[in-house]
Amino acid sequence: MNCPLCSSPMLFGATTCPCGYNQSSAPDEELPIDLTYWEGLRAYWRVYWPTQVVGSVFMMVFLMISLRMSGLLATALSIALGAATLFLFVPRICSRPYRGFSLVAVELATGGTTQKLRIRWRFHVWVFLWWRQIIAGLLASLLSMPLNVLLSLFGLRLAQWIAVFAGVLVIGPILLKMLIGHQFEDFRLEARRKPRREVPAEAAEAQAEAG
Repeated sequence: MNCPLCSSPMLFGATTCPCGYNQSSAPDEELPIDLTYWEGLRAYWRVYWPTQVVGSVFMMVFLMISLRMSGLLATALSIALGAATLFLFVPRICSRPYRGFSLVAVELATGGTTQKLRIRWRFHVWVFLWWRQIIAGLLASLLSMPLNVLLSLFGLRLAQWIAVFAGVLVIGPILLKMLIGHQFEDFRLEARRKPRREVPAEAAEAQAEAG
């Protein structure tokens, strides 16, 4: 028998799988899972792109209003706008199911699940992501400095693009994997997937003959 969640073989009559599947669970019950890299990337992208678009629009508006803005003030404003727009779009993480899985908030006291973040929960998730993004971004900038220097010798100015791709493809999925299952004060976020129903051998043979 193969696991209905991850298709790994369940040998010697095993009824559980390391991915979280338990054979005693109800057939339609959604079971907790660990996010894969691509699932974490999809979840992060749902929040990342509107955050960047809205933040960039507001930033351009402020720059047009104050063309004499200093570099330090522009950086501070960019960070503030990024924080505000991230808070605005954080609920999108679990607002609706993804293809193949869903993210839900689990209330620790009752065990109930919901896809709507309360304002207090939203704040905790926002803080969790925001300050880690800042630290990870600074580390990524330091680590990419030798590469940027090397590319600049060939006349290539790719520092900004390297930072963007590092944030989306590396930092984002890692943060989402850290977020899922993290125990907050009274809730946690879980990734869940419905187990795939196995088709009986007789039915599979009948479908094959019909095909």
